[in-house]
Amino acid sequence: MNWITASLIMFVASVAMYLIVRRGTTSGYSPIRINLAMFFIPFILYSVLAAGSPAMLSVTFLQLSVLIISALLFSYAGNVFSLMSIRLAPNPGYSLVVSKSYVLLTALASVFLFRDTLTLPGAIAIACIIGFSPLVILDPGAGRSGRSGYWWLVYAIGSFFCWGFLAIASKYLILLGVAVIPRLWYITGIVSGLVIGQSVVERKSVIPDSKTETVLLIFIGILSAVFNYFMQEGFRLAPNIGYVNAVNASSIAAVTVLAAIFFGDDFSLRKMAGVAGIIAGLFLLML
Repeated sequence: MNWITASLIMFVASVAMYLIVRRGTTSGYSPIRINLAMFFIPFILYSVLAAGSPAMLSVTFLQLSVLIISALLFSYAGNVFSLMSIRLAPNPGYSLVVSKSYVLLTALASVFLFRDTLTLPGAIAIACIIGFSPLVILDPGAGRSGRSGYWWLVYAIGSFFCWGFLAIASKYLILLGVAVIPRLWYITGIVSGLVIGQSVVERKSVIPDSKTETVLLIFIGILSAVFNYFMQEGFRLAPNIGYVNAVNASSIAAVTVLAAIFFGDDFSLRKMAGVAGIIAGLFLLML
């Protein structure tokens, strides 16, 4: 397997997961249940995979320290910052544009920290994907009345650095010799504990209300496990982790088209231009 194959599998899993999450949120499913499904079900699956060789979960103190920091400060905190920013921003798309630009951080940091390569076509492709993303993400009709202040930007920048450092930490763990399954096992386990703790503090049930909700949450969890596994494989195989993050960011193009088909979302000429630009950048990246 090469990084392109791993990234394409990640891409498909990301799109499918987002569409099911969209179905769940429009059906009124609790965000905590969805969040828990995205971490706890993968934790169970990774535990099954590790059961045949428990020794693979053995890590050094340094490796465990990086894993704990990745889970607490980067994965969980990044998600919290993103949600807070989206809630406070004058337009939800503003927050996503800022946070998803972490692709640039990882692409450049990978060169300086890990001696990864960044070709001119690759740099142009990343710039193309990031540059056209606002056309897809921003929704002119989603402006909120009243003054939102600047905290949404602070939180968006927080998620920008959290997600960027999460990718960088993943690359560092690869160089430290930590395989994919133990990396994901520790991180999903720690974050699952945090989400369960949050549900207890907020007194919100994590038990699904119906069989339909249960099935959808299981699918979300399975797709999250596939998405994260192949993202990590992509990081291991790619000449630059920014390439994998760029493919992940480009998934918004497919989500936009499919959301228009399945949910009747707006698909204006502006969004069509954005999707076309992102697709062009994606093809250039994989040449």
